[in-house]
Amino acid sequence: MADSGGLDFEAVRERLKSCVNKAKDESDEAELVAAFQSAAGSEQEKKLVVDQVFRDLVKDSVLKGGDMERCELLIKLVIKSALQGYCSLNLVFIVLSDVFDCITLENCDPLFSFVEEKVSTWTMPLFFSAGKNLLLRMCNGLNLMSQFNYENVTTYTKQTTAELKDKAIGSEMEVDGREAGELTTSTVPIDFNLYKKFWALQDYFRNPTQCYTTLAWKTFTQYTKEVLNVFRSVKLEHVTWKKKAKEFKDLQGSDSKDLARYFAKFLTNEKILVQMLIIYQYLAGNVKFKSTNQVLSESQSTWIKDATSQVYELLRETPPDGDKFAKTVEHILEREENWISWKNEGCPSFIKDRSQDEVTPKPTRKRKVSLGEEMASGWKSKKVLMGSNELTRLWNLCPDNLEACKADNRVFLPTLEEYFSEAIEQADPAAMVEEEYKYGCLLKCSFRCVFSVFRSDSHFNF
Repeated sequence: MADSGGLDFEAVRERLKSCVNKAKDESDEAELVAAFQSAAGSEQEKKLVVDQVFRDLVKDSVLKGGDMERCELLIKLVIKSALQGYCSLNLVFIVLSDVFDCITLENCDPLFSFVEEKVSTWTMPLFFSAGKNLLLRMCNGLNLMSQFNYENVTTYTKQTTAELKDKAIGSEMEVDGREAGELTTSTVPIDFNLYKKFWALQDYFRNPTQCYTTLAWKTFTQYTKEVLNVFRSVKLEHVTWKKKAKEFKDLQGSDSKDLARYFAKFLTNEKILVQMLIIYQYLAGNVKFKSTNQVLSESQSTWIKDATSQVYELLRETPPDGDKFAKTVEHILEREENWISWKNEGCPSFIKDRSQDEVTPKPTRKRKVSLGEEMASGWKSKKVLMGSNELTRLWNLCPDNLEACKADNRVFLPTLEEYFSEAIEQADPAAMVEEEYKYGCLLKCSFRCVFSVFRSDSHFNF
């Protein structure tokens, strides 16, 4: 198997396997290092041999009864060899994956603790960059429903549909010999046609575009209508989590073979009503990548609208908290519709750029005029600056203040004719005004008369 002057794969593998088997601790790698360095061939070829040796030894340890201590020692040796460059960097994740795939959950517990202790090692840049995909796949949550296959056994049945039907009919007829209080099997007749149609809907959920064809649409609507009618005819009871936990605990304590049915790989999603809402939204929605012939007619759109209302009604009637669950699903689908619209528009940025009209120019700071400049500008314009705009305006209404005081618009006293007009009318005998009521006899008028005469003639003296 070896080329002339090349690597003898089998001989090197047997030698390296013997060196690893002699190791009692992770520090006993001297013989492995010596055998690796003395072997002929390139570094890459020798690394492949070391990888195969460790995988073979881990397999042997698992097959010999699941010796987890030996597996942990081998994994530690793999880590040390990878750090020194004697094996592949992702070998440690491959070995861990091999072990987890071959042992039961009971034997996984100590290995889980070992993995948690070595978190700092897995997250080292050297290992993380080389095996992050393997690490993610190994730590992925595959069982979200917390239903475990404790025995790691999958049961298969070779009975045909006809045999199962006969067995179900026979179980309904066997009612004698049952003790009082013994749990009975369900007396609800099994409709195998409904079962077939129920699971046939999954093909439409998987590939909803086939619903746009006439025949597939007719089949889809018929199956959906029958399933919804069955759901409406069967009302669910509110079962508390405590009761469910007690039933599951009783099932664990018994020797029932029903535990084997909980296998994460073959579990299906029971929320078929939510699946219906999703496919209804897809069929009626406006998706950018649909072809031109993938459009619903008016009657089909009306059917989807009615079916959506029926599904939401069933969700509200489903305990516990059906109304709250229905509102949550409706809100999620609304957000999904907004996201689809955003994709149809070409995924525009959420940050809107301000237009040129909206951008307000930054105001420039004007230079403050000095006092000297203000005085100079005032003298040039023949204005006296009073320190206030209003005072400056009032002061500079007229260049000559004395002339401004003599202006006609500043004379507020009436003339002698205007002031004595009423007295002249009263002095007329035809007016027949008594002396005591005459305007000129009032004492207060004397001073005003003299003052008016004085203002009208500057030569008047007392």
